[in-house]
Amino acid sequence: MTADAPDSQPRRRDFLYVWRWMRIDLPMRIVPFVALPVVWSLVWGSGLGSVGLHIPYGPTAWIWIALMAVAVFAACVVFVRKALNWSANSTPGAMALELSFFLIVNPFAEEILFRGFFQGRLATLTGFPVALVIVSLVFGFHHALAGFRLPFLLWATLGGFLFGAVAHHFSTIVPAILLHSAADLGIFLVGPWIAARRSRAGRTQATVGR
Repeated sequence: MTADAPDSQPRRRDFLYVWRWMRIDLPMRIVPFVALPVVWSLVWGSGLGSVGLHIPYGPTAWIWIALMAVAVFAACVVFVRKALNWSANSTPGAMALELSFFLIVNPFAEEILFRGFFQGRLATLTGFPVALVIVSLVFGFHHALAGFRLPFLLWATLGGFLFGAVAHHFSTIVPAILLHSAADLGIFLVGPWIAARRSRAGRTQATVGR
């Protein structure tokens, strides 16, 4: 993805700042990511269900998915704080754009391509375990194209394993999309916001203590 990573030093992110990278990312990456599996499923597949867009499970599954989403979110917030040291301050306008992108647009686009299309097609050739490993590695390290560094790439690869395993278990990418949304929320929004607040509080305490 080409989303701008938060910084180790907080800076203010306004609507235009966010839109500058989003207006490039949407047509260059998001649209192709969605178009490829959708067109394939409608022309050569058996409909959107062939790329995992269906909900065949009952209420009990949603409880487990919700619990996993909470765990993923919490782990990502801690990861941002401990390993990445990202922080960011977003204006309300920027936050609205970022929420729509990281909660809906990005998770859907990446999951329908990597888990719904690539993993599903590759599994028919190699079997699920091999497909899971290959797609997770490609998913994790494709973030290097946007300049993300090794700790994030490894974390994204681990996330890819989880998303892929969950999609395979439930035979749909819907749970993977929800977990991906929780991860993006923790990594790109809540984690950096908490870090920025703590940074401001630390600077305030240091100033008062002088």
